[in-house]
Amino acid sequence: MKLEEVIGLMNHFDKTGLTELDLTMENVHVSIKKNSHTSSETTSLESTIVHSQAVEELEEIEELLCVKAPIVGTFYTAPSPNDPPFVKVGDKVKKGDTIGLIEAMKIMNEIPSPVDGTVMEIIAKDSSLVSFEEPLLRIKEN
Repeated sequence: MKLEEVIGLMNHFDKTGLTELDLTMENVHVSIKKNSHTSSETTSLESTIVHSQAVEELEEIEELLCVKAPIVGTFYTAPSPNDPPFVKVGDKVKKGDTIGLIEAMKIMNEIPSPVDGTVMEIIAKDSSLVSFEEPLLRIKEN
């Protein structure tokens, strides 16, 4: 969901009689609530605060680089079940560092970090089947 779409959703919501909206799409969660006060100034102010918070959160997400699966297969966060994961949230990575594995046709394919940065979110679950271009994790570039 793009920032412009969220802003459009908030503007449309503001014009409706709805008092609350809770929407989750992909990795974006939007929650909008109107105050039940009769004063339109209060409702408008609260709506503006919600708008700015949602915009700030989405801008933070958009600043992160999303590493996507280059192939279909099973995603692994560690070289074997008894080993520690390649990366954890908060870890610093260098371009080329292995950040995960995808097993496809009994072949282990290393997933390298495309940039120097900090791991901010690990989206894919360990040992889960991932599709081509499915988000695996997010990195904040240094």
